[in-house]
Amino acid sequence: KTVGIITSSSGAVIQDIIKVLGRRAPHVQLILRPTLVQGAEAAEEIVQAIEEFQSFQNVDVLIVGRGGGSLEDLWPFNEEKVARSIHACTIPIISAVGHETDISISDLVADVRAPTPSVAAELVSPSRENLIGDLKQIFFDLNRALEKQLQQKWQYLDQLTDRAVFQQPGRKVVRKRDRLETAIHQLVQSAQYRIKMSQSQLEGAQEILTVLNPQNVLERGYSIAMNVPEREIIRSARALGAGDPFEVQTARGKFSAVKTNDMEEK
Repeated sequence: KTVGIITSSSGAVIQDIIKVLGRRAPHVQLILRPTLVQGAEAAEEIVQAIEEFQSFQNVDVLIVGRGGGSLEDLWPFNEEKVARSIHACTIPIISAVGHETDISISDLVADVRAPTPSVAAELVSPSRENLIGDLKQIFFDLNRALEKQLQQKWQYLDQLTDRAVFQQPGRKVVRKRDRLETAIHQLVQSAQYRIKMSQSQLEGAQEILTVLNPQNVLERGYSIAMNVPEREIIRSARALGAGDPFEVQTARGKFSAVKTNDMEEK
């Protein structure tokens, strides 16, 4: 339900994770604890971030990582203090440091090693299509099991009524059987109603998830502008100066642009 992320707030890593989770599981909540990911102070900040999540226990899993770089850039994730902090943490940690060919000590002590941050996001976000498919299969199995049990009960009841003592049953036996038939009928109706209600709620949730999917917003003609090279979302025209480059993401790809002049904001 909730994923904690320990990485830089301005790098491409956080944008990649947000993009993957937005596409696969927009219902998952993200909590970013920004830290340095290279330099002399990076290791201490990473340790402090892990301890904060450990103290509050407000996430289900942690992703710790950064993008690719030189061995020197990735060195904070080889520090002993970082390795010990990851090993001691009771919250499951996915280490996603660098590219697939980069191996750090953090990768070796973490619960799971992901070759890239994008893969880490996929590991914590089973697609909603798979979840919906699993739920539908559960409903189908429950309904089939209920029908099988009812069929067995009816067969047993028919065997009882074939006995001599039931060939000429009295009124009391007839009333008991009628009550049993009514109870079974009500049980079947109640189970079918609950299954239909659950399916209706599931379909409603699926429609909401589809509407909230960022990709569907882009499909309606909208686009997202991000500054370069930070790739942070531009929320105001004043965030850029004349001649500043920026990148525009659409439903069918992205392109680069340059700001030429200011227009009046509304």
